Amino acid sequence: MSAQVAPYNDSMRIGSGFNSYTQQLRVNDAVIKENKTAATDKDLKPKLTGSADTISQQVTFTSKFVDHASEVTEAMNISGALEIKYQGMGAKASGAYVDSSKVKDSDINYFVQVKVVNQQLIADDATKFNVIPNIPVTDQQRFTDVYGDSYVSGFLEGGEFNALLSVKVNDKENTTDIKGALAVSLEKAGFGISGEAEGEYKKANIAKNSETTITVSWTGGGDIRDEEDKGKGWTIDSMAKAAFGFADRVRHTPQRTHAILTKYTALRSYQLLSNKGSPLDYENAGVYTNSLLEHYLDYKDIWKNIGIMSTDYGQGKTDLTVTVIAENTARDIADMKKDFRSILPKIDGKEQELKHIPEKEYDNSLVGLEKARRDCRLQMILIVKEVDAVAEDPKVAIDFDRVGQYLSPVLFRQLLPDVEPRPTEEEIDEERERLAAVEDKMDELQDEMKSLRESVNSSSSLFDTKTFYSLTTKEDGHVWKISHTRNEQHEKCYSWKFTHKGDGEYQIVSQVDGVLIAGESDATAIGIGNLSDVTEESDPRTRWLVKKNGSTFTIESAFHPGYALKYVTHKIILSRELAGEWDISPIVAGKHAHGSNGTENGTNGVSFKEIHVPFMN
Repeated sequence: MSAQVAPYNDSMRIGSGFNSYTQQLRVNDAVIKENKTAATDKDLKPKLTGSADTISQQVTFTSKFVDHASEVTEAMNISGALEIKYQGMGAKASGAYVDSSKVKDSDINYFVQVKVVNQQLIADDATKFNVIPNIPVTDQQRFTDVYGDSYVSGFLEGGEFNALLSVKVNDKENTTDIKGALAVSLEKAGFGISGEAEGEYKKANIAKNSETTITVSWTGGGDIRDEEDKGKGWTIDSMAKAAFGFADRVRHTPQRTHAILTKYTALRSYQLLSNKGSPLDYENAGVYTNSLLEHYLDYKDIWKNIGIMSTDYGQGKTDLTVTVIAENTARDIADMKKDFRSILPKIDGKEQELKHIPEKEYDNSLVGLEKARRDCRLQMILIVKEVDAVAEDPKVAIDFDRVGQYLSPVLFRQLLPDVEPRPTEEEIDEERERLAAVEDKMDELQDEMKSLRESVNSSSSLFDTKTFYSLTTKEDGHVWKISHTRNEQHEKCYSWKFTHKGDGEYQIVSQVDGVLIAGESDATAIGIGNLSDVTEESDPRTRWLVKKNGSTFTIESAFHPGYALKYVTHKIILSRELAGEWDISPIVAGKHAHGSNGTENGTNGVSFKEIHVPFMN
């Protein structure tokens, strides 16, 4: 079993009494030499000897992710009681102190520790328990107050390096990714850890998406930083460099790092006393005290957050809302207090009221927050009192019926109002401008959608590319079919193919000779409405805008805007007058080109209604 130690400070002396639970010094010279004189540093004898070059060091290297503050305090041999009561003030005398409350403030914490022991300094002849008369032998509390439960029997000389890398993530959803990227960076720096960085989270992105702090302290080793590193601040690489080179530096520049503690019960002289008294036994108090430390630091974090909430709400930056969770939690706490009253012993025949435990959600106001802040402070004081109770009687730590001493910080946090950001006047104006811009953009999108629909509609062909159609005019109550000569035919009719060219434009091609209907290029000819026969598809005069109007169509020239096909005197011409109305009907396989009685027919997968066409009388 390894020796019990406590962080060294300059007030420690050989033979001084010590309380290992509170880590406080007690009476001087609780243990003296056999000749009844006080032990001094001159009586210290090294257990490990040799020159700086030949000394055999004991080196312990630790690096790991930590989730709880107690993991850090345990590694540094700082008791939870000391951390709670003094927030490390006693331990800050040691250069190896690192503030464990950083763990609570951060989302990711990585702890590095190097312990180096060059030698143990022991006063072998300081073994006589120095009895103080008039201390009641049956009063363990009085004995512990005076002597403590152990004494300083020696010192460890060497060095200790502690570093805590803390990361506060801006977006909690990225915590896992950033932790993976951090693990990769630590592995590259030489720490024995493996990890994977996914997505875009690389080393450079850790600082961009989080707030990272590195706290480093050390005892022994002298100046462990190079001149080049001093001007840059602590980084993962410089932290690793200092940690890996620390043992070599301590070899040449050691310091006292810890006091070695020995129980009084280990002294033969103590056991021989008939009225020696008895110290309290704190062996089982550590686990309970560590849980008290975690709760204390939780309340410390809540205290800070309530202060921020009050400031922001008072400045009009936020709104407060009492949540359903807070109301439900308040009812649950009230029920829990009833259970506690039935367990706790009665006082003067009455159940304990447990007024120190809040059982109502806090109002969404500054008054409500101030009450929450006051109650938070009370809970922290109650935890300190619980530490005192354990110090007075360690059996408290294993009393399972000891309930209701304070409210769990997890439940207390649920009673607080929810915080919602309140926009400033500038933000409101910006939001209005943004909404106006969005509305304008929506109007533009609607116009684009309308245009797109029109474009889609216009780009969709009205005719099947594999079907021939009859071109029929409706004028003066008569229906005529047009032949490839563009003249009226009442016995022999011809068919036409409509080739879609996009944007509602078509070329009209004769089935017989492949001639395309085209407008004249000569202005005089256009003026009298003449048409041309063209065989070149690239000729722009062959483009026609065919538009469907109910059951009929109009055919306008794309080359000559304002001109359209019109029937006049047994033929069709290009006219600037009102566009003519046309029937364009598919010619069904097996039927005569001049038509038949109206029936439903399908051509090439497209359904058309065949129009009845009467012959000319």
